[in-house]
Amino acid sequence: VLPCTAVVISVGVSPRTALAEAAGLEIDNGIAVDRFLRTSDPFIYAAGDACAFEQVSGPRMRLECWKNAEDQGTLAGRNMLGSDEAYVPLPWMWSDQFDRTMQIAGQAGGSAEDVRRRCPDGTLLIYHLDKDQMILGISGFGSIREVSRGVRMGQLLMERGIRPGRKALADPEFDLRSLAKAAVA
Repeated sequence: VLPCTAVVISVGVSPRTALAEAAGLEIDNGIAVDRFLRTSDPFIYAAGDACAFEQVSGPRMRLECWKNAEDQGTLAGRNMLGSDEAYVPLPWMWSDQFDRTMQIAGQAGGSAEDVRRRCPDGTLLIYHLDKDQMILGISGFGSIREVSRGVRMGQLLMERGIRPGRKALADPEFDLRSLAKAAVA
């Protein structure tokens, strides 16, 4: 049970796999591809909403957003030309709801703990942590400026493997950029 005053329901789609099925390709919640976006036929690649890709760990995943389709299409093209690059995404999606925006980066599901950060303008950022306090994902809802800045910073922290700790994540006065800059230096 999650006490709340409003609920936003986001509904996905079922992948169209009839052509892939007719071609004899493996189907697993979409067109099954490996980390290189190859199907069960090594000469056929798939990308976008209809493909379910292997993750480094965990079950196959389908991402239903334009950014994923763009990134996978580019990578599949390079791999078809002889590159051998694995698809290791940092999922990201957004939706505008009237004068507010919602963004999610990484994977919010399966977190061991969620740390809330309430910005001065009322924007809410939620950091989704694993059992070792590594950031798995970040969710934000509020002003476009604060959500965009907060989610981008969360992405940098995830990409660089930085674990700011609960107190720093919850404190809107703590400048998370200092941690990201220190990790580069």
